[in-house]
Amino acid sequence: MSPKSIYIPFDMMPNAVDPPSGFLGDGELRAWSTEKTIYPDRDEWVDPYRAERIYKMLDGRDGLTPKDMLAVETDVYSEMDQQMGQRLAYAI
Repeated sequence: MSPKSIYIPFDMMPNAVDPPSGFLGDGELRAWSTEKTIYPDRDEWVDPYRAERIYKMLDGRDGLTPKDMLAVETDVYSEMDQQMGQRLAYAI
Protein backbone atom coordinates (compact mmCIF):
# COMPACT_ATOMS: atom_id res chain seq x y z
CA MET A 1 0.00 0.00 0.00
CA SER A 2 1.58 3.27 -1.08
CA PRO A 3 1.22 6.49 0.90
CA LYS A 4 -1.17 9.10 -0.41
CA SER A 5 0.56 11.64 -2.62
CA ILE A 6 0.40 15.23 -1.47
CA TYR A 7 1.25 18.47 -3.20
CA ILE A 8 3.99 20.54 -1.60
CA PRO A 9 4.34 24.08 -2.96
CA PHE A 10 7.70 24.78 -4.59
CA ASP A 11 8.65 27.47 -2.07
CA MET A 12 8.12 24.95 0.76
CA MET A 13 10.41 22.30 -0.76
CA PRO A 14 13.79 21.69 0.90
CA ASN A 15 16.52 23.79 -0.65
CA ALA A 16 20.05 25.09 -0.16
CA VAL A 17 22.11 27.79 -1.82
CA ASP A 18 25.90 27.56 -1.82
CA PRO A 19 26.21 24.83 0.83
CA PRO A 20 29.52 24.89 2.74
CA SER A 21 30.53 21.54 1.21
CA GLY A 22 30.16 22.98 -2.30
CA PHE A 23 27.69 20.29 -3.37
CA LEU A 24 24.45 18.60 -2.39
CA GLY A 25 23.97 14.87 -2.07
CA ASP A 26 21.47 12.74 -0.23
CA GLY A 27 22.01 9.04 -0.91
CA GLU A 28 18.32 8.44 -0.08
CA LEU A 29 18.57 10.26 3.24
CA ARG A 30 15.93 12.51 4.73
CA ALA A 31 16.08 15.80 2.84
CA TRP A 32 14.70 17.97 5.63
CA SER A 33 14.03 17.81 9.32
CA THR A 34 10.49 17.21 10.51
CA GLU A 35 10.64 20.35 12.66
CA LYS A 36 10.97 22.60 9.60
CA THR A 37 7.95 21.45 7.64
CA ILE A 38 4.22 21.19 8.14
CA TYR A 39 4.00 18.48 5.50
CA PRO A 40 4.01 14.77 6.36
CA ASP A 41 7.12 12.81 5.60
CA ARG A 42 7.68 9.11 5.08
CA ASP A 43 8.89 7.13 8.07
CA GLU A 44 11.42 4.88 6.37
CA TRP A 45 14.90 6.12 5.50
CA VAL A 46 18.09 4.26 4.69
CA ASP A 47 21.15 4.24 6.93
CA PRO A 48 23.64 7.04 6.21
CA TYR A 49 26.39 4.83 4.77
CA ARG A 50 25.70 5.64 1.12
CA ALA A 51 25.52 9.39 1.69
CA GLU A 52 28.76 9.26 3.70
CA ARG A 53 30.45 7.46 0.81
CA ILE A 54 29.20 10.06 -1.68
CA TYR A 55 30.52 12.89 0.47
CA LYS A 56 33.89 11.16 0.88
CA MET A 57 34.17 10.67 -2.89
CA LEU A 58 33.33 14.31 -3.68
CA ASP A 59 34.89 16.16 -0.75
CA GLY A 60 37.63 18.57 -1.78
CA ARG A 61 37.32 17.87 -5.50
CA ASP A 62 36.83 20.58 -8.08
CA GLY A 63 36.19 20.41 -11.81
CA LEU A 64 34.26 17.16 -11.71
CA THR A 65 33.49 15.67 -15.11
CA PRO A 66 30.54 13.56 -16.22
CA LYS A 67 32.89 10.56 -15.98
CA ASP A 68 33.62 11.44 -12.33
CA MET A 69 29.92 11.70 -11.57
CA LEU A 70 29.22 8.38 -13.31
CA ALA A 71 31.85 6.80 -11.05
CA VAL A 72 29.97 8.14 -8.01
CA GLU A 73 26.62 6.97 -9.38
CA THR A 74 27.86 3.44 -10.14
CA ASP A 75 30.07 3.03 -7.05
CA VAL A 76 29.21 -0.15 -5.16
CA TYR A 77 31.88 -0.07 -2.44
CA SER A 78 30.50 -0.26 1.09
CA GLU A 79 32.67 0.43 4.13
CA MET A 80 30.08 -1.34 6.26
CA ASP A 81 30.30 -4.47 4.09
CA GLN A 82 34.09 -4.27 4.19
CA GLN A 83 34.09 -4.15 8.00
CA MET A 84 31.57 -6.97 8.27
CA GLY A 85 33.57 -9.09 5.82
CA GLN A 86 36.75 -8.58 7.83
CA ARG A 87 34.97 -9.52 11.05
CA LEU A 88 33.45 -12.61 9.46
CA ALA A 89 36.80 -13.69 8.03
CA TYR A 90 38.43 -13.18 11.44
CA ALA A 91 35.67 -15.21 13.12
CA ILE A 92 36.16 -18.10 10.72
